[in-house]
Amino acid sequence: MTFQVGDKVVHWSYGPGQIIQMDEKRISGRNDVYYVVQVRDLTLWVPVDGATQHSLRPPTSKREFRRLFEILRGPGERLSDDRLSAKPI
Repeated sequence: MTFQVGDKVVHWSYGPGQIIQMDEKRISGRNDVYYVVQVRDLTLWVPVDGATQHSLRPPTSKREFRRLFEILRGPGERLSDDRLSAKPI
């Protein structure tokens, strides 16, 4: 998945933000392209190469949030008294 300028994203460590531009930088003799992400008052440069595997993801959809809340509202499952046991109760 590739992102575009203006896309809302979630950084795995810093939380929700928005891609405000693309930037090319030369670091350690190598040219790379970066997403410039604004997260509150912080600006991050996230390498485009591998960003979706390691750092950025799209926000969770409303539909998916509803599904997750329904799971959380449901009855819990009793855990085994023996934490090392692989057998369900």
